[in-house]
Amino acid sequence: AVDGHRHPVELAGLLAGTLPILVVLRMRTRRFRRFEAQFPEAIDLLGRAIRSGHAFNNGIKMVADEMPNPVGGEFQRVFEEQNYGLPLKAALMNLLERVDLLDLRLFVVAVLIQRQSGGNLAELLGKIAHTIRERFRIYRQLKVHTAQAKLTGIILLSLPPVLGGVMFLLNYEYSLAMLQAELAW
Repeated sequence: AVDGHRHPVELAGLLAGTLPILVVLRMRTRRFRRFEAQFPEAIDLLGRAIRSGHAFNNGIKMVADEMPNPVGGEFQRVFEEQNYGLPLKAALMNLLERVDLLDLRLFVVAVLIQRQSGGNLAELLGKIAHTIRERFRIYRQLKVHTAQAKLTGIILLSLPPVLGGVMFLLNYEYSLAMLQAELAW
């Protein structure tokens, strides 16, 4: 705008331009949360497949087939990338690029290290799933413990304006005299 003020049309255009971005970010956050919630079960399923004698790649296929989206779809993509000749490390790193979560990073690093050094992968996957579940449990406890403090803060922040409004309504003359004396000072 020439005069330094925004016109309503410009503001509406700005809002209309940012709305799709906000919607996409919200959808991404919801998808990541669903992935996080499903991920421990997927790791357990993969560990059970390995314990029963399946290869790691077949375990990934079982997770892809039996888990709902988004975990099932992401593991399906890892399985397909491996079938098309991509090394396991590259397929897992691509998964991390698509779904950059701390729990998934822990899983990928642990699997890649185990591939190089050896060891019981099924036991390792069980420990990772347990660690993720414990982290969720602690996070839920933290939310419960901080909820009371948040509510107390909201009440304390809203108390002065609410009491000022009540005082203004109950004793209008006194409040008006107080405001005039404050403004005259």
